[in-house]
Amino acid sequence: MAEELPSVEKVSISGATLASLLQRFASSHGDVDGLLFGHLSPLPPPPTHDDDDPPIPSPSSSSSAAAAAASITGLFVSGSPMSFYDPLGRVDLPTLCLSAASAGASAASVVGWFSARRRSPLRPSMRELAVSLSLSQAPALALPADGSPPRDPRPCVFLLLSSSATANLAVHTHEYRAFVLRPDPSGGSLVPRSLDVINVGPAFRAQYGSFSPESPLPWMPHRPRGAEEKEGDGRGKRGESLSRQRSAAREQRMLDAVTEGFGVERLEKLVGPAAVEYTSQLEDLYGKMLLKLESLARQVEKSSARVLEQENRNLLMRSKLAGLE
Repeated sequence: MAEELPSVEKVSISGATLASLLQRFASSHGDVDGLLFGHLSPLPPPPTHDDDDPPIPSPSSSSSAAAAAASITGLFVSGSPMSFYDPLGRVDLPTLCLSAASAGASAASVVGWFSARRRSPLRPSMRELAVSLSLSQAPALALPADGSPPRDPRPCVFLLLSSSATANLAVHTHEYRAFVLRPDPSGGSLVPRSLDVINVGPAFRAQYGSFSPESPLPWMPHRPRGAEEKEGDGRGKRGESLSRQRSAAREQRMLDAVTEGFGVERLEKLVGPAAVEYTSQLEDLYGKMLLKLESLARQVEKSSARVLEQENRNLLMRSKLAGLE
């Protein structure tokens, strides 16, 4: 008698992986599908009860089936539907292994697959059920939970996505639902499961609050020109290479071009008794800088408008190619 398939009770996906999947789906010309990579982990057994009456088992649970959690950590997105299976839902193993290798993963890390369709309900089709059954029975895959031997068939996670947009393309709606394969004598069925998004939601706010950078910015000392001569330590320009002198001179020329002659030596006079005669010059400098900033702001506004027009044209072209119009 074959060993019973472990029941996948929890499905989780990282926020970056889900965002990447939604972005690839939104930027595609039509429906897409692909593979899901990750691992399975056994869940701890439920707590025992000391009551006289034993707990009533749920219809979806089995007394002999071990509970497991599926974690999705990567994906492979194809350019079109039926990329690794035929119209009857039979998986092509050489194509599947090639797709996994192109994503930098192995076929042994495949935990399931996904299908992304536009303007369709979140209900699996007969073909998607057939693909899930064929994928769970593929001999090239190894999908057991951690520390458990391979099983046949193996658990399979199916992620179904749908996308829609308003007529003016102002609002785009993305929906998704996770399913797990439950084999039975009649063939099998896809049972919905809640999808937990890691690093998104109130439960993960503490991770961001306790974050500390591991690679701080390097210390960049700023020394004005002529500071080494004032130190009087005898080093001066003798320890400075020719390339460093040229680099410092080039940077100083760039700074003078921006400040229009107001270097460090000239700005030092603003704190002395002769600050009155330099105040009007400095105000004139600030006025010129504000004019430059206004000119740059107008250029940014014009370029942003052109980018928005181009994005709207691209969205219309994608809608026409996808047959949404």
